[in-house]
Amino acid sequence: NAYANDFNNPSSDFFGNGFTIDTPNGFTNPAIHSEHPYLNGAGFPGEQRNLIYQLKYPIKVKATEAFIQFDEIALVEPGEPGAAFGDAEFWDYVVVEGSIDNGETWTPFANGYDARAYSEWLTRYNSANDGGQNSTAVGDAALFKTRIINMRDKFAAGDEVAIRFRLFIDQAASGWGWAIDNIKIQSDITPPLLLHKHIDYVKAGEAMPA
Repeated sequence: NAYANDFNNPSSDFFGNGFTIDTPNGFTNPAIHSEHPYLNGAGFPGEQRNLIYQLKYPIKVKATEAFIQFDEIALVEPGEPGAAFGDAEFWDYVVVEGSIDNGETWTPFANGYDARAYSEWLTRYNSANDGGQNSTAVGDAALFKTRIINMRDKFAAGDEVAIRFRLFIDQAASGWGWAIDNIKIQSDITPPLLLHKHIDYVKAGEAMPA
């Protein structure tokens, strides 16, 4: 029904390829990290690669508060200006997907995205290169941003959904990659509702405040 992990202790809750739980330079705590930098897809089948990290346990979607929350950094090749997820010129991207048929088909919970998602990511991605189109800029903990995804946007209450994180890589430019930390799935991310307001009080023998 719920899952949470800050990855500060060893964990085998995920499986896949191209990701490890690690603490690279610039980070003080472990998190999920793709390979840094990631290899492009040239020479691979279809001239592309998919790095995938999947949670071993399916999650039963709640009727309310069906959120996935995590902190992330995605320094992946930005698409062309104006290109949207699904366009040929969107290039590399990261996406969180769900499946209700044991992984036969996968549905994005929300559109994939790249380094353009935040100006800080795009600035860092573009800050260094190898003299060509590959970014050599390195991520650090100051770049973490929080993402919240509503599973009810694509799935119904009661669905048992497998969840995976996927980095798609084409054959051209490459960058530092993706880091993911502090995952909470249907796990207490909404502040409690304030039901009453505490009033001032005085101790016996003290004067009432003005």
